[in-house]
Amino acid sequence: MNAMIGLVESGATKAHWVFLEGGNVVYETYTVGLNPNSVPFEKMNAAFVGVKETIQSMAPVTRIFFYGAGCHSQIGAQRVDSLLSSHFPSSIISIKSDLVAAGIAVYGKGSGVVCILGTGSSCCYYSNGTVIYVAPSLGYLLGDEGGGTYLGRELLRAFTYDLLPSELKKSFVAKYPTEEIVINLYKSEAPAGYLAQYVPFLISNYSHPFVQQLVRDAFDRYFQFQVIPLCEKSKEVSIGLVGSVGTLFFPIFESLGVEKGLCITKVVQYPINALIQFHKV
Repeated sequence: MNAMIGLVESGATKAHWVFLEGGNVVYETYTVGLNPNSVPFEKMNAAFVGVKETIQSMAPVTRIFFYGAGCHSQIGAQRVDSLLSSHFPSSIISIKSDLVAAGIAVYGKGSGVVCILGTGSSCCYYSNGTVIYVAPSLGYLLGDEGGGTYLGRELLRAFTYDLLPSELKKSFVAKYPTEEIVINLYKSEAPAGYLAQYVPFLISNYSHPFVQQLVRDAFDRYFQFQVIPLCEKSKEVSIGLVGSVGTLFFPIFESLGVEKGLCITKVVQYPINALIQFHKV
């Protein structure tokens, strides 16, 4: 009988699901991000139900490999494992951090420092499928330097304090409803995602000196608080970069890395393709 394996790569904003049969992708879909530390149980459960209903007429799922934000801690991993196991009781479940997925994407069975810059930010030292060291992760309220939530927050601060150059302010007001921008943030069910939704504005105005300085300052703090301490601890100068924010603003990231004596060896926007190759049967 044919059987499938499922791969899930989940960040703070979205989760990418891929199902393989005989090493070939037979189905893929996206759900909301499935971070067990920030997404309510009901929302996560609804996502699992939706995926299960969609694939129920397909081959049975024998294994599921879940790589997710919030799963580095045992508590977070157990929450996801409990939910997945309830919906796929016949499947062998493996829960690992999104840091492991990023490590696989840039190093495979090798080792090195991994930088993740997506909605949030994190950094780790990875070796052959295992995370050895992790920089302190403080989330969007206290940390996530350089990630989409941090960039969005800095942009909103600049707008609210009337620090945006006039041409950027005009473009911002034309693009977004700004009357209750702060109120809407604090009412949001997903504040991290709310803040990160402003990153496209920065991308579309990438050439503006104000935007370049804002991103540069954010990345500089990321290097200062996460990357440099981890490189010193692991005695590494080579780093790999994973994530949409880091990829989209790579010239700034690269120039800062060079200034700090680091070498960026590989850049991967989405880890899922590397995970497919890693888990092909």
